[in-house]
Amino acid sequence: MKKILISAKCLPISRRIIRNSKYTYGDAVDYFAKAITNKRIWIQNEIKITENRIRALEAKIEENRIKIKAREEYIEYLKLKSLHKSQEEENDPDIALNNAITSIKHIADTFNCSPLEIDQFTGEDTIGFHAKRCGLSRAMLENLILEREIT
Repeated sequence: MKKILISAKCLPISRRIIRNSKYTYGDAVDYFAKAITNKRIWIQNEIKITENRIRALEAKIEENRIKIKAREEYIEYLKLKSLHKSQEEENDPDIALNNAITSIKHIADTFNCSPLEIDQFTGEDTIGFHAKRCGLSRAMLENLILEREIT
């Protein structure tokens, strides 16, 4: 049988495997040519490849299940934390008031303005919202903000 010279590129790992075996590069090419022309060998190889792909997909599915479970647990944690915080604020109005004043001051710092001027920058009745949440009138909350700003 007449042989021909071919040039091919392969992965470095494939090169090492062929070099460390008792076969030549030509033997490897001939084997591959037989594998893709012989139906039975081609089908066996296709089955192996498909099984490997299925295992990889199953591993990804399991990984995604773990991620979903972690996200669900995080959501539950946040719900419990939110519930605990709102109950804490209901039981202690000072906590709600401190949180409201802190939020208003943070917004004022963000817009680089006075805490009483934030409604002009937010476009909302931010102070009124926090006053209702704390069970105070807007004027009372404004006075408390001014008192805390001085001290």
